[in-house]
Amino acid sequence: MRAQGFTLIELMVVLAVSIILLTVAIPTFSTVIEQHAVRDARDRLVRSIRFTRLSAVDQGEPVSICAAADGTCSGNGRWEAGWMVFADPNGDGDCEDANGDGICDGDSGLILRRSAMFRGFHGTMRGNYFVRDHIRFDPRGFSYLSNGTISVCPDNDALSPIGLILSNPGRVRVTADTALLSCP
Repeated sequence: MRAQGFTLIELMVVLAVSIILLTVAIPTFSTVIEQHAVRDARDRLVRSIRFTRLSAVDQGEPVSICAAADGTCSGNGRWEAGWMVFADPNGDGDCEDANGDGICDGDSGLILRRSAMFRGFHGTMRGNYFVRDHIRFDPRGFSYLSNGTISVCPDNDALSPIGLILSNPGRVRVTADTALLSCP
């Protein structure tokens, strides 16, 4: 009667083949994960810009979104560090802290705060001159400035940058045209 099971040689061959397959697959899989993180970062910013526009129309007053690395509209243009959406009736693009408690309570107040970027995203998100620090929408949903572009640039050179283009009427679209993007 013959014993059932695998021989040591068979197990070693299966183990060797598995190691070779994993060695090839893991780097490719990590690139896929990084690309997903870039798209996720882009999509979150697109949704927040659209939310800002909708809030301006819904509230019937100007609403802004600003790059907010330290919980304030610091003007540093680092969108990857987070952002805030707030009512902006005076139109200065800054969310004032009226009483020094670190909470945006000047103007009409904070609507949304998104801080500390996204798990797995390593890169920068920078806007051109018109959307460097903030984007403001009027009660009709129009952007106050000219067209603007925010470049989402991964640190990994193997990944392609992605851009957001904001038109004056407030439409946000995504582009992969690297001629329109400005990555450091």
